[in-house]
Amino acid sequence: MKVWMFGPSLEGQGGMAEVARQILASSAHGADIRYFSTVGGGNRLRKLAHAARTEARFLRELRSPPDLVHLHIGANHLSFVRKQGFAQQARALGIPVVLHLHSSLHHQIRFQTPGISSVAVAMMNNATARIAVSEQTRRDLEPWISCEVLYNPVDPAAFSVPDFDPHLPPTLLFLGHLIEAKGVFDLVSVMPSLLRDHPDLRLILGGVGESERLKRQIYDLGIGHAVELPGWLDGPAKLQWIAQAWAVVLPSRFEGMPICLIEAAAAGRASIASRLHGIPEAVIDGVTGRLHSARSTQELEQAIRELLRPGQAQQWGDAARAHAKKTFDRDRCAAQLGQIWRRCL
Repeated sequence: MKVWMFGPSLEGQGGMAEVARQILASSAHGADIRYFSTVGGGNRLRKLAHAARTEARFLRELRSPPDLVHLHIGANHLSFVRKQGFAQQARALGIPVVLHLHSSLHHQIRFQTPGISSVAVAMMNNATARIAVSEQTRRDLEPWISCEVLYNPVDPAAFSVPDFDPHLPPTLLFLGHLIEAKGVFDLVSVMPSLLRDHPDLRLILGGVGESERLKRQIYDLGIGHAVELPGWLDGPAKLQWIAQAWAVVLPSRFEGMPICLIEAAAAGRASIASRLHGIPEAVIDGVTGRLHSARSTQELEQAIRELLRPGQAQQWGDAARAHAKKTFDRDRCAAQLGQIWRRCL
């Protein structure tokens, strides 16, 4: 089975690129995958040039067409636009098209303005199959179209870190873009109150974005001694910080199925996160971590205080590791994806 997969640059940041990397790294799907990057880095001109090169490669290699086309679709509606041509050309040749929907808000596109939304609606309706990253997303789309659920995969072996050490300073780790929508400013705002009772508490903000605004907030609150901004964390650096963390904290205001929470669980670390869309499927409230209402700094602080109780972080972390192995194992997810592809054929 020959599959052509389209998505972001494999060198890129973010969960969608990581999901693509994990699928490519597994052989359990039983397919020969050729990957096409539809968007690169740099300014607008460079991005257009990157897209043109991908289109030229696609047309050139169509002389020996694939059995199936798999399109990763992000939260931005431009993700549909970038991949529209590939979907249309594949369908014209009778090639099945699978849409892998990484956003939790795609069910809203029918009710938004025409133009880009009409492109997205047509692609959704005409796809051979659609994949949602959580049961909640599948339920949201169910009144309109049918989807299959495929959880974001993680390689447990890649997140083999030393067991939780309660003697390490209590450390909270944020992973992601440093923007309002991720709730990072809410997280910083609760630190002064927490530090009064836990003066050795540390907060690591691993990401890029509104760093200067965050630094001003940290300075104004007088908590610079307790907060670090190491930049975007990937590979060994990310693993090192996860190993030191008591929990990964993601008080986001918008999410689908965050890969950082799955990675934390695979490493045997608890999570504290907003009760949004697919997150309750990644973090079992009161079992592998604690969920709170988005935008509620009071609930966020209460959840962190619960984490800091003796023995709590380790208990949640042990349960999280078992949940990740059962639900998000890379080869299990890849095998499920292979079954979806074969049914499309």
